[in-house]
Amino acid sequence: MYGVKRQLRAALMFSCLGRGLELYGVPNHESELVCRHLGAVPIGGFFANGEIGPVRGRTFVHGYTSVFGAFCEPVLTAKPQASNLEHALGES
Repeated sequence: MYGVKRQLRAALMFSCLGRGLELYGVPNHESELVCRHLGAVPIGGFFANGEIGPVRGRTFVHGYTSVFGAFCEPVLTAKPQASNLEHALGES
């Protein structure tokens, strides 16, 4: 058998204007935190004045939040095993 894992290629992050330097006292706190946990990945995004997202099936404007999206690529983890027929025919 073989499996598929996902390799992170890039990310987008949108944060409330109330976060960042004003909240943490240092610049790039959240993006550096993401890189510390996920590795050196290209990150794009911007600060916003509210983020839109669902809560229990309804859409709301949220404040003081960050939204993160990841772009992943599927990667096969091993060669598929030969089927019984391929093995019997010597095609593996």
